[in-house]
Amino acid sequence: MPIATNPKARFEIVLENDKGRPAAEQAVFVYRHLTMAEEAELMRLYMSINAADDKAATDATFAAVRFGLLECRNLIDLEGQPVKGKPEAAVFQNILCTSEVMELITKIMNEIHLPESVKKKSDSPSASSTGRSARTARALKNARTRRTKRAQSKTTAGSAAVEGATAAAGPG
Repeated sequence: MPIATNPKARFEIVLENDKGRPAAEQAVFVYRHLTMAEEAELMRLYMSINAADDKAATDATFAAVRFGLLECRNLIDLEGQPVKGKPEAAVFQNILCTSEVMELITKIMNEIHLPESVKKKSDSPSASSTGRSARTARALKNARTRRTKRAQSKTTAGSAAVEGATAAAGPG
């Protein structure tokens, strides 16, 4: 079943300033995945946010936030009442500040454009090890002088061995 038509395929967004709060107090915005046509419409709305007309820009901003929104949880209005379901744009205008709205739009766009494999990798811990570094390569001894030379790479090590063998054979 395509992800955009799967009723169980949802993603949740928690704003950065809420992440330090207990889970029961974090405002959660639940979205559905968009079809390609809906993504194009969302992008059109996003591009019109920078319109010269302030009213048109505001309308586009809140239309973009509501695009694909299914519900909100733990969201409180100015009177301290919980906001249920999918709020109207006017409710958002009276609750969210500009930076929060833009964060929501950015996270919506990231969610719909990042492949699942990238999202999983970004949530995973770093693959780098915190263990010991590799041991230093052993030094090569010159067969003639029995002096130690440090090998810097496989190519250099091979060259050193050839030089050592040539020196041991004597002048040609």
